[in-house]
Amino acid sequence: MEKFSLKRNQFRNSNPESSKKSTKDIVREIVDYSYQKDAYMGHRIEGGYLIAYLVEKARKLQYLKEGEITQEPKNENAYIGIAVHSESDLQFIKNLIVMVTVIDERGNVIGNQQHLYHPRPELHNYGMNWVLPGDGLYTIRVHVGPANLKRGGDMKNNKTPGIVEVEFPHIRIQTGQHNS
Repeated sequence: MEKFSLKRNQFRNSNPESSKKSTKDIVREIVDYSYQKDAYMGHRIEGGYLIAYLVEKARKLQYLKEGEITQEPKNENAYIGIAVHSESDLQFIKNLIVMVTVIDERGNVIGNQQHLYHPRPELHNYGMNWVLPGDGLYTIRVHVGPANLKRGGDMKNNKTPGIVEVEFPHIRIQTGQHNS
């Protein structure tokens, strides 16, 4: 897998808005991006997005289901997080539809689910807990699309890129749950 790399002047003149940014804002973006890049296990650049993934043991997450707050994990044994950044300025993009499919090493689809936005301090991602058959090699297929894409609509006034699909093959996942 490629490691992230900052290009010289990556945060300057990448778009018309960047010329309005202060040095402090640019430094903050670089620090935020550097922190995120070290947290992720790999990435792909496709269709205007930089899409990265992380995999860890299942964590405690709270969801609103049928009007009640439920807490996970119960039987879940892996957390898969997906970060989606703009390729041009590396800013995290919110309000996307992120669908993830997990495939085992024999090619069997384990599941497909929409990942929710999880803002962690300085580490934003779309993530969910999963129930996987156990430790092993998996393929993570990520489908990203704008939440506001209307059927037959045009993308002219939308700042997010279009629909993109990427795969991360042969990902070693160790299952389990975080104790905290």
